[in-house]
This record gives sequence, C-alpha cells and structure tokens, in this order.
Amino acid sequence: MFPLPLDHWWRALRFLLLYYNVPPPPGSLVESIKMFTERFADRLEDADYKGLVQIRWQIGGLHFSQTQQVFSRIQAKDAFIQGVRGIRYLGKGTYIDCALANMTQEMTRLPSDPRALRFAVVITDGHVTGNPCGGVKVTAERARDEGIRMFVVAATKNVDETGLREIANSPANVYRKDFLAVDLSGNKPVIQLDTMDRIIQTMTHLAYQEVRLRTTTSLLPYCCSIPEDISLYIHTIYPKYADTNSNEWIRLFQPHPLLTGV
Repeated sequence: MFPLPLDHWWRALRFLLLYYNVPPPPGSLVESIKMFTERFADRLEDADYKGLVQIRWQIGGLHFSQTQQVFSRIQAKDAFIQGVRGIRYLGKGTYIDCALANMTQEMTRLPSDPRALRFAVVITDGHVTGNPCGGVKVTAERARDEGIRMFVVAATKNVDETGLREIANSPANVYRKDFLAVDLSGNKPVIQLDTMDRIIQTMTHLAYQEVRLRTTTSLLPYCCSIPEDISLYIHTIYPKYADTNSNEWIRLFQPHPLLTGV
C-alpha cells in the first residue's frame, strides 16, 4: 500500500522532472556546441567592408578531448559545416594545451602572406584534466608568437575564467569579454547568436584597421575547440584587400581558430 494516493505520487514525480536540475547526459553539450559552430560558420559571408576590404572566408576545424581529430581542413564553409555535422562525442579528458598546439600547427602549415592577420576562436569551459603538451599558458603564447589572435568563448556559464583568460589575447574586453556559446539555464539550450555577430564584426573591423595602417594585409581565421572536447577551427578568412594606391586587388590569407574544450 502507498502512504499517499497514486495521483499524489504522480504530481510529485512531475514536479521533480520539471524543476529538479538533472545534469544533461554525456555528449549533449557537444551537440549544442556543434550547432553554435555550424551557425557561426554559416554567418561568415564574403563581404566588401567600407569599400576597402573584400573578405572571402574558408574554414577548418579540430575536435579534441585527450586526442585531437581534424574534421575539416581549411576549405569553403559548406564543406566545413558537413564536417561539423559528422562530429561525435569523444569522452575522456580535456587537453586544451594539445588542442592549441595542434591548432597552431594547422594554421601555419600552409604558406601564407607574411602580412596575414590570424584569428582564432576558442570555445571551452577552461577546465583541463592534464597538460601533456606544456600547459595552456605556454601553448597559447606560442600561438601568439605566430601572430594568432585568439578570441575565447565560454562553452556554458560553468567555466574556469582564469583558464579562459590565459588563452585569450589582450585586451580581454575585446578577445574574451562575456562571450558565451550556449545558455543552459532554461528548459532547452539557447545558442548565443550575439556572440557570433560580435566576434565576426570585431575581426572584420580589426582587418579594416590593419588595412588603414598597411595598404595590403591578409586574414587567417581558425576555429574551435568544443566542450566535452571538440575543437573546431574556422581556419580562414581568405580575404582580398584593396590597394588604395592602385586598382589592383591583392589576394590575402589569414587563419582564425575557434577552439572549445570542456
């Protein structure tokens, strides 16, 4: 015999299902970050910025946990998106330092214009389970030494902020700020479109500023590391910048990374 009528038990169970904060199943965050990354890539439109900078995008990506899997070499965004959709949950730990090292290698392995601007977007919660590749601080500095400017996006609101800021370039109010990939505070994940738009606008504006300083330059974007441990890198803004002193257009290269690791 139940001490309470069955309908009372059912109401109590419904209350628990609706209001108790049950952790999501393994891999669910990866699916949300995949959606964020796909939408980010889809928003990378070729553009003529203020009549001076003509930008063309190409993208690559890396998925990582304790290991790294390049799911897309630098290529057109449609092919990159197909690679994103094929990502599967890896599990195990998170080696952000190895992901950054791999990202840097991917971004620098192909010849590029020495004047190219290189951007990376790293999506992660900042938590690590090991540092077999020298540590986050060391590998982040190596990336910066290669001219890679790294934006950092928090995978969710549960982050190690110190770890995120070790990755991000300075100033933090430009490259880290309050960038968030997915809001999990409600009943369903909410992809943060504003984060994508602000980063893309910032990269475009930085390219424009560079053109004002140097008649010609180039952009290289790299993309991402996804929580649970996916590292995606939108590797490339292949832009063309206008030479203001002539009618000649000069092809420019630049990688940009989006990295995420949870």
